[in-house]
Amino acid sequence: MPRTAEPITKSKIDRALPRKSPYDLTDGAFHGLELRIRPSGRKTWQYRYVAPATGERRRIVLGHFPKLSIKAARAKAAEHHEQIAAGADPAVGIAAQRRTVGELLDDYEQHHLPKQRDPGTTLAYVNKHLRPWSDQRWQRFREDASAEEVKAATSLDRRRRRVLAMKVSDAQPEDFTAIINAASRGAKRKLLGILKIAFSYGERLGWRPPGTNPITLQTRKNPAGFFRMPREEKHDRVLSQDEVRRVMDELETAPSRKPRTRGYLAPHYVVALQLIVETGARASEVLNARWEDIDVENQVLRVEEHKTAHLGFAGPKTIMLSDRAMEFLAEGPNPFGFICACSTGKPLTVDNLSRAWNRLADRLGLNRPGMTRRERATLHTLRHTMVHHALEAGIPEDLVQQNAGHASIETTRAWYKNASALERRRAAANAASVAIRPAE
Repeated sequence: MPRTAEPITKSKIDRALPRKSPYDLTDGAFHGLELRIRPSGRKTWQYRYVAPATGERRRIVLGHFPKLSIKAARAKAAEHHEQIAAGADPAVGIAAQRRTVGELLDDYEQHHLPKQRDPGTTLAYVNKHLRPWSDQRWQRFREDASAEEVKAATSLDRRRRRVLAMKVSDAQPEDFTAIINAASRGAKRKLLGILKIAFSYGERLGWRPPGTNPITLQTRKNPAGFFRMPREEKHDRVLSQDEVRRVMDELETAPSRKPRTRGYLAPHYVVALQLIVETGARASEVLNARWEDIDVENQVLRVEEHKTAHLGFAGPKTIMLSDRAMEFLAEGPNPFGFICACSTGKPLTVDNLSRAWNRLADRLGLNRPGMTRRERATLHTLRHTMVHHALEAGIPEDLVQQNAGHASIETTRAWYKNASALERRRAAANAASVAIRPAE
């Protein structure tokens, strides 16, 4: 007859002394449960079983004695036995629970992200806001950032590293508070959407218990509790013709000033801003443009990667370059290939150009303290301005739409309609002021 193991008892464990090599005590009360005695004297509960999918013999650690008692070890082994009977592999579940947020984002990027409508934009948000910055990005950031901005960015980068290293099952809404609140208004909503989908994906993988998505639970309970989500406002500001002239005059003189003094702008910043004003192109399109993308004879800039590519607009986008825009490019190609290249050879980032524009707008009085976001002149305002004045000058809507690269003609019309309505309201306010208090 086969030898039957006796149940493990407290006295039996106490009598089990360490040996030169590890050995196991088999529990006769529960099949597969063992207590391993190591040479160091440490006693570890383990459960042996056969994987239901592969038939492979496996062993998982349940805990250590006496922290995990005999009764608790048997109960834990019984839970795993039920999982095996249902066709699940306990080892896979335990490994999944050890997955980190960084591994979740990597898996999300590799398997789930390609199925989305615009994976490139989503990946850019992940890399910019959720992952630590690369050395190259830090170098570009420090070129145009103050000491306070560098200090704040360093603190935020350390928090990103801590969040990415934590287990998916341990992540809580407050872990993402500083990261989300440091982003701009539009980026906050995008990041919350990305994290919500990523954690839901993690639940399907078994990396987190179902129904515990930290982003979903928090936003249902109180969206503003941890994440400051102000009401989204439309940005209707456009520059007047006089303001545009002041901007262009300032850009012409900025490179001639002494570096690191008030009003100085490096030539590649100036060219980028001049092209955005003149063409109405998106900042990313101008900054990623190469000299080889310019058809000098036809005065056309070809944009291979553009925002509306995922909406079915196949092929490169073409931006017509006016005679004045060609004058801005008269110096010709640089050794780096990019039209607006930094001294390192890399293209300017939108963040750096946006900070340079904000300082310029403040200096010219385009932005004043107390202005709402809707009233401020941002970098994207330059694009709005071109569309508005082009339509106001009577240029056909379809031509403006094509040059701006709008997916829908309604977007082009809405920009002009919103800006015109704002100007009419401003004119009405001025007229009411004159009516109340006539000039003497």
